[in-house]
Amino acid sequence: AIFIGIYLYGWDRLPPKLHLRVLIPIIASGAFGTFCIIAVNAFMNNPAGFSRDANGEIIDVDPLAAMFNNAVWGQAIHMFVATYAVTGFLVAAVYAVGMRKGRLDQRHRTGFLVAFAFATIAAFAQPVIGHFTGQRLAEDQPTKLAAFELAEESEDRAPLTIGGRWIDGEKRFGIEIPYAGSIASGNSLNQVVPGVNDFPADELPPLNVTHLAFQARVGAGTAMVGIAAWFWWRRRKVGDAVFEEKWTMWSIVAGGGLSVLAL
Repeated sequence: AIFIGIYLYGWDRLPPKLHLRVLIPIIASGAFGTFCIIAVNAFMNNPAGFSRDANGEIIDVDPLAAMFNNAVWGQAIHMFVATYAVTGFLVAAVYAVGMRKGRLDQRHRTGFLVAFAFATIAAFAQPVIGHFTGQRLAEDQPTKLAAFELAEESEDRAPLTIGGRWIDGEKRFGIEIPYAGSIASGNSLNQVVPGVNDFPADELPPLNVTHLAFQARVGAGTAMVGIAAWFWWRRRKVGDAVFEEKWTMWSIVAGGGLSVLAL
């Protein structure tokens, strides 16, 4: 926070090279702080770095093993890429609003393109990273996977449920895509997707909230990919005239909101 203050208030007061170097501790502390937060979350998802004796007491505590558990790297990369997607989309959205107000100068165009290039790369990379990161759920957090997929019974060749809710002990209203659940969970038709009926009720997460939140995140991410693809296709077709296209620019503003929702 101190260095951010120096960076902002030192804009015209520090030599340019020194002013630029002030960003280094900001980047380093932000990245390290984010990693530490994700490490705590990853530990809760995949506890490591300790064992229990015959009386259930915790022994052999290893803080580094706890911090660098099996889930941390996938989650950290997923989170870092998400921050680029959010920042890129939000900054691009600000420029898009400016251009909708007639500010079509080179500075606005360049600022938009730099931000949206990062947003595009992150948007396309994130589903792939999330897919491989989520594949550990079948072994490490089967109850979460069961809630994500809203599966009733454990089965291979399991469908993927879009929408739907868990009401009075059964799944309702969902649209099922055959085999997609097993493929998404383990890249194989033989991947077993656990069902909510295979676990005690007190061990399950809130099914409707978990399922619908996951669906909203995937939906928002998919829409962001579509918005990015549409913009670059239109720019290739019409060049800089794309910045004057009303619905293209407003779709990017919507993408800024969707990025925050996905995060």
